[in-house]
Amino acid sequence: MERNTCSAQTSVQVAQKICKPGTSNGLDKLSRLEQLGPEESLDREDPREYCHGGYHPVHIGDTFNRRYQVLSKLGWGYFSTVWLCLDLRLGRRVAVKVLKSGEGFTQAGQDELTLLRCASGPTARHLQSRRIVQLLDDFKIAGVNGVHVCLVLELLGPDLRCWQICFGNPGLSLSWVKQVIAQVLQALDYLHTQCKIIHTDIKPENILLCLEEQNPKQTAGGSVCPYLRKDSKSRRTAEKDLVTPISLKEITVKIADLGSSCWVVGIDQSVSNSGGA
Repeated sequence: MERNTCSAQTSVQVAQKICKPGTSNGLDKLSRLEQLGPEESLDREDPREYCHGGYHPVHIGDTFNRRYQVLSKLGWGYFSTVWLCLDLRLGRRVAVKVLKSGEGFTQAGQDELTLLRCASGPTARHLQSRRIVQLLDDFKIAGVNGVHVCLVLELLGPDLRCWQICFGNPGLSLSWVKQVIAQVLQALDYLHTQCKIIHTDIKPENILLCLEEQNPKQTAGGSVCPYLRKDSKSRRTAEKDLVTPISLKEITVKIADLGSSCWVVGIDQSVSNSGGA
């Protein structure tokens, strides 16, 4: 029998249900984005990519590295799938990115890992390091489709693009925009001066809103803004008992996707891949 080969994905444009803010009091008052039903979930990874060199098959309830239990799927991209997991050792929720196992994908994962380690290493004591998505752990898993690099990242919320969609017209207030810009500039300054990394792909999709964990009783009956990572192409909502947006009185954003078109000063080549997934 001939082995299936992984092919490049084509982008699929899917109708998106858009939410409007119920009030102007804060992001925690936004209406939820409705989760797409099975018949509408057209924007998902190609099942043919689950082949040798491709995606690793993951199921809810699986445990990675005897530590990270899979709770739900966060998203996918050409390079990887991303999963919401419970860290059984520390009791926290994290995002685990499982890269494809092909040689090029593995190298891309190692490149991203190098950059994340740099940003999360000794320089992480710098005040502005908190403006960059944090690498918590990394490991490899051997599966039916090969050996996959896995990155454990802190759990973040919707990207700025999704946030803009939630608010619709006239968009975000000037005061909020100023806060976001200030924090992005702090993040870039940290990458440039402390890590010697030049991020060349700053865009709304790579700026993520921070979330705080909530008690289930606190979120009962409340609205939850879409729970979305940069590489989550389907606009999925979060489980209501897991997380809710932080108060807009103190907005916190972080730069993600260090694997996408980043240059390391002193190295005569770019570390380039599709980043988020």
